[in-house]
Amino acid sequence: MEHIHPALVHFPIAFYLLETFLLLLWIVHNNKAYREFAYFVFKSGYFLMWFTLAAGLYEAGGIKPALEHARAHFFSALSVMTVSTGRFVLWRSSLQSKLWLLISALILSALVIVTSYFGGELVFG
Repeated sequence: MEHIHPALVHFPIAFYLLETFLLLLWIVHNNKAYREFAYFVFKSGYFLMWFTLAAGLYEAGGIKPALEHARAHFFSALSVMTVSTGRFVLWRSSLQSKLWLLISALILSALVIVTSYFGGELVFG
């Protein structure tokens, strides 16, 4: 299938941004249901991110062509992968707190937005 990456990429973006919003609702309303749904949404985005990354690398023709033609997008996607993996560990650890979850979600959301910008530049640039 051709151009699967653009079709997949919107799911992790939406899920990661929705998770941040749900964490904010959890903090404001102190309702555990927001936290539980935020974790579910994060896990969904994290799971789909791996397929999105694989599709992007496949469509680019591998790491070397991706670095040649989409350097900024490649490295910002790598940062999203790294931070989201750290957040996956955080969600599953005893260190999770409202503050750490929110700060790390805001960082991840910012990285997702930057990565989306660079991806858009590749398509519409």
